[in-house]
Amino acid sequence: MQIEKQKLLGNSFVGVFSTTNDKKTFLPSATTDNFIKAIKGTLKTKSIKLNLCNSSLIGLFSASNENGIVIPEMAYESEITILEKHFDNVATISQYTAVGNLVTANQNGCIASPLLNKKSIKIIENTLGVKVKRMQLAGIDVVGSCVLATSKGFLANPNITDQEFEMLEELFGVEGNIGSINYGVPFIKGGLIANKNGAIVGSETTSYELGRIDEALFLGRENK
Repeated sequence: MQIEKQKLLGNSFVGVFSTTNDKKTFLPSATTDNFIKAIKGTLKTKSIKLNLCNSSLIGLFSASNENGIVIPEMAYESEITILEKHFDNVATISQYTAVGNLVTANQNGCIASPLLNKKSIKIIENTLGVKVKRMQLAGIDVVGSCVLATSKGFLANPNITDQEFEMLEELFGVEGNIGSINYGVPFIKGGLIANKNGAIVGSETTSYELGRIDEALFLGRENK
């Protein structure tokens, strides 16, 4: 089971500061060597250091999959240049800055907040190369914060309905589970960084929560 509890920049909400795919993990410029070592050992990825929107909040300000990354229009040109070296598609949207709270995707599909307009949805579809579905989860609009999806599974806010869960399974094309992070926090993506190889989770996450994460993301199975 490749799951490790960590803090990033002294904070247990590790997902707010980072985003990853199966090959590369994007981390704040101030990330320590010890955390990068944990990323290499658990996620099996190369670490890329940068700031986004002149901030360490890379996970908050982005949504990505293997095909591309979507970021706020306020991102600096120098930051976009770095991202263009690592993604085939890099695009900006102007509506909101906290893109990571509004969008979650894997290689099969994407869920987006109903707050986003048709123009933003079209940009996301073209950039990530997957179908985007606008919907609420558990009665809230910040759906990106409620789910983390990989090519092997997904973990979702424990307050979603059975119908919403079934829609996520169909959209992401993988099975999943509900759970929480950091001792009961339902906003999954803020405290979790994961790909097909493993997961880094906030240091306050309980043993029970770790079990749910392992079951949801199928980290106990052999990689396919």
